[in-house]
Amino acid sequence: MYPIGKLNHANDASHRVQSQSSNIVLIDSLSFEVMSIIFLLSTGCSTSHGARLDAPRRYPNDLLQVCSRWRQIALASPKLWSHIDLDLSADSPAWNNYLLKRANMFVTRSKEVPLELHISTKFASTIEGLTEFCKSAAPRLQSLDLETRDDLEPPFSHEPSWLVALVSGATSGTPTRLRWKSRGGKASYLIGVDSMDMGRAHIRMTFLEQQLEEFLSSVTTLQLENVYPFWTSRAYHGLVELILDGDSNIRIEVKYLELEGILKASPGLQILRFGLKVIVEEGHVSYSRVELNELKSLCLTSRHRASQEAVLNTVHLGKTPLELIIDATESTYSALASSCWVELYNFAARSRITVLRIQGAEVAEFCQDTNLDPIGLLQSFPQLEVLVLDSLRFGQLAMRHFFGMGNKPILLTPTVHDPSQFVNRLRLLRLIQCTVIWTDLRRTLEMRLAEKLVLHGCQIFAHHSEETEVKTRLRHVGPFVELNDPQPH
Repeated sequence: MYPIGKLNHANDASHRVQSQSSNIVLIDSLSFEVMSIIFLLSTGCSTSHGARLDAPRRYPNDLLQVCSRWRQIALASPKLWSHIDLDLSADSPAWNNYLLKRANMFVTRSKEVPLELHISTKFASTIEGLTEFCKSAAPRLQSLDLETRDDLEPPFSHEPSWLVALVSGATSGTPTRLRWKSRGGKASYLIGVDSMDMGRAHIRMTFLEQQLEEFLSSVTTLQLENVYPFWTSRAYHGLVELILDGDSNIRIEVKYLELEGILKASPGLQILRFGLKVIVEEGHVSYSRVELNELKSLCLTSRHRASQEAVLNTVHLGKTPLELIIDATESTYSALASSCWVELYNFAARSRITVLRIQGAEVAEFCQDTNLDPIGLLQSFPQLEVLVLDSLRFGQLAMRHFFGMGNKPILLTPTVHDPSQFVNRLRLLRLIQCTVIWTDLRRTLEMRLAEKLVLHGCQIFAHHSEETEVKTRLRHVGPFVELNDPQPH
């Protein structure tokens, strides 16, 4: 329990500040419109991607309990009720019934405003009232966010009537966003009752293929994991954002010609995240040129180097600054460390990459001879402003050379670089959970490769004669270095 004395002291201090400030504005003095916007910003999807798991859930119905004015504003703000969360993953009929009652209330209070619907449930669950709710919400459905799990054998052997209700009942042209993350079962294609069997794992639903295509045709943001429309679907046309992810343990493949068709279908694409395996057909000679002049973010999460290279070889960009994110497998990491990844450097030469993030998914698997030296990256990415290295080995020297014969560190002399060649220094160099040899880090500090260096959760190795220097240098470098760990290892 918080001590009463401290609480009173805090209240007294707060009152003193308010009485002395000329800028304090009571919230109740704000206009109806401003209050409505504040309420809208303070609520949101508690189960959406990126939300903190420990964050308290906030729903607009809580505002009704504050005062009569807040209640009046909340009830007169239909958009405040347009985002509906339904986390039905718990096996609790009573709790599910409560959530559905709340969801139906939100549908009523949102009036004619387009709806954003987030459903998390087992794929084949039969939940009383869910289908009826989906029928009422479908005509105004604008954004659909699904998190489903299927543990049946065979997978997806029982279709959910609630999903059929959403797709078949949606108003043409209204849905603009679909995010579907599937867990369990197999990676599958979503098809209609009259679709041809293409010999691939699929989920066959009782709506017509034309209904599915019509539902998907107006979508501009498509985020999929382990469940996909066929690669020739209209779902991939006219997109602004496309995410195609897959579980590393579940095999899903895209032929190169299919990938080419997907990219060509959305020339206005701004965000692309690709994590699937690309199959290059036998006899393939050259890659096509697909221009994505508006692309702002490219994220390559595939565990296959050839798949990453297929995208790099195909995509050609305009002058828009690009954020490039790469998941480094052992093969790509070795190519980066040795500065011999031709496909990446060719892509960099014809693109304006200003932010580069390299993520080591499983660094423990990588050979100890591969350290990543940022000097080589700066030479190949002259327009780079921000470099983020996540879970990698940072530096120019192999780890086994640092430790010498056995586990005893030896004192190293770093390779000398001329700092004058780096005219365009980084604005930010961020190292996250990296293994760093002090000799290399000291060189980075002295050469001022970046205006700011941030170390987060890094492990710094140094010779015993350098330990004092490490502590002194890292704590007396001013604003140039930021340590998110009070005591780096």
